[in-house]
Amino acid sequence: MSHRNVFYMFSPAWFTPLEKSFLWIAGFKPGLAFSLVMNSVNDLSENQVERLNRLRVETRVEEKDLMDKLSKIQESVAAPPLMGLAQQLGIEHLRDGEIIEVNEEIEILRTAVENVVTDADRLRTKTADSVVGILSPFQSLKFLAAAAQLQLRVRMVGTQREEERRHQTDTWNGW
Repeated sequence: MSHRNVFYMFSPAWFTPLEKSFLWIAGFKPGLAFSLVMNSVNDLSENQVERLNRLRVETRVEEKDLMDKLSKIQESVAAPPLMGLAQQLGIEHLRDGEIIEVNEEIEILRTAVENVVTDADRLRTKTADSVVGILSPFQSLKFLAAAAQLQLRVRMVGTQREEERRHQTDTWNGW
């Protein structure tokens, strides 16, 4: 999906606003894994805690590096050449919510964002794999179950909130 239009990955239409609030570079923030472990696995050894803490520090450094890369990309969007292009093109080049690629500057931007998303996906995978590698099989099961439960709960609560919001809007509009 990200290769069709990477920009959709930052705010998927099928996500509720609550789910979108958990997004970090088109997915979950890798550091979330450490909170899940600490809240779901209560029998960690000292060695495991030390290893998890080292991994947490490494992960934070990599998260910051990715955020710096994304910030530079965002700053380049506001740079004069791209902003001038956007002002020149105006609304006439927007069709059905998709940006029509009209020059290579936009393609460069898309490629840069795709690279950051790919790197973020790699960090998410590496972090989860490393956490599971530190934990015992039973602890890994607890961790992965907690991750799945969090995702399902966020989806459920987000969907409920959206239903309540729609109901309030319908009631307010007299429906």
